[in-house]
Amino acid sequence: MNKWRLLLAFAAVGLLVGAWQGGLFSLLAEPARLKEEVLALEAWGFLLFVLVFSFISPFGLPGLALVIGATYVWPRPIAYGLSLAGAMGASAVGFGFARFIGRDWVSARLPERIRRYDVWIEKRGWLATAGLRAIFLMHPLLHALFGISRMKFAPYMLGCAIGYIPALAVVTWASGSVVDAVKDQPKERFILVGVIIVTLFILRRTLTWWWRKRKRANETSLTVERP
Repeated sequence: MNKWRLLLAFAAVGLLVGAWQGGLFSLLAEPARLKEEVLALEAWGFLLFVLVFSFISPFGLPGLALVIGATYVWPRPIAYGLSLAGAMGASAVGFGFARFIGRDWVSARLPERIRRYDVWIEKRGWLATAGLRAIFLMHPLLHALFGISRMKFAPYMLGCAIGYIPALAVVTWASGSVVDAVKDQPKERFILVGVIIVTLFILRRTLTWWWRKRKRANETSLTVERP
């Protein structure tokens, strides 16, 4: 285990312990209470949301979940503005980490098929960024890909803004309608949906691991059989 993975592991454990000690887990189990607590913070709630989005989303917390959460807490225009600010912050943080802090670590773990887009990104600049962000939004792989590319920071952020502005508007207003429709549903239904989602996620990861293991085994056997 290299130093970056070790540091990230300690940071994750620290965040989990802090969240537990601070009662965050109990708040997450009561969405209505969580909404009241965030609204009571007023402007500090805005700042907290943008900071969480900016500094945690690039390292695994799904940005879409935060956008949907924002539509539950605030009116849609406010949720949209905060989500846009958070997405831009996350893009800057993810880019900076991949380029200046963990470049070798990120580059070694980025799939080769993704790294092949480097030349395409360099030629198209902010236009490529805008297109990819509009489609894939805040996906961590994009932070990594742009961070290790030859693209400069300013056109990268311009492309992010152009891609996010329409895409996040669609997500915010569409997810807001979904939140309005399901927020009065019984808690047991949400638990069932959560269990199904987690089960499907675990199944997908297991099948992916099995397929890669089998592929490596086949490649090894072919190498051994060659004269």
